[in-house]
Amino acid sequence: MEKTQHSTRFLYIIQTSHSNTLGFGVATNPQRRLQDYVAHSAAKQEFYQLYYGPKSDIDALETYIKNEWMPYRLDINGSWKLEWFDPKHKKSCQALEQLVDDKIKGHPMPDVKKLADIYAPFKNYYSKSDITKANLDHDPEKYLQKIG
Repeated sequence: MEKTQHSTRFLYIIQTSHSNTLGFGVATNPQRRLQDYVAHSAAKQEFYQLYYGPKSDIDALETYIKNEWMPYRLDINGSWKLEWFDPKHKKSCQALEQLVDDKIKGHPMPDVKKLADIYAPFKNYYSKSDITKANLDHDPEKYLQKIG
């Protein structure tokens, strides 16, 4: 078992169930973040994929997505680009996951991993989850998979 000693975060990919809008973001606790989406939308939600790694790498991935897919992001008032993609561009969860995976492989970012297939999509907003920083740091091979 490998144990990490750095500040870590999650990058998530979400497609809302109520409007089918694709988005992304960063969280320190994915269960609480997903609860926020459920509460604000009054609908069940799930994270299509979660990535976990050092804060610096996760923040770099978030910035990369913002820049690479800037033309596709929703724009509310002409100057505020959201972390949501305009549905008219028909971007998919799979395409966004591929963009992130390719960046991780090409950078490289060996300490960033994503949820093992048996844990994705992440939809645990209503009860205790095994997907916690403590568990991922203690036993990453159980919960995470390498990219590439």
